[in-house]
Amino acid sequence: MPSAFFIVRAIITDPDKRAAFDRWYETEHLPDAAKAFGIAKAWRFWSLDDPSLPPGDVSVR
Repeated sequence: MPSAFFIVRAIITDPDKRAAFDRWYETEHLPDAAKAFGIAKAWRFWSLDDPSLPPGDVSVR
């Protein structure tokens, strides 16, 4: 079975909108994209050294 990596980068410029974006991405976008592309697994990660993250945000999921 072929394997591939599909990487997307999203920059949320308004910190007040990040929580809503995260909820949408986790509950709607990622499941819909997985279904549309016919993939079995999908993960979401955050960069530990990306300056676009809020200070102290070292989340990895």
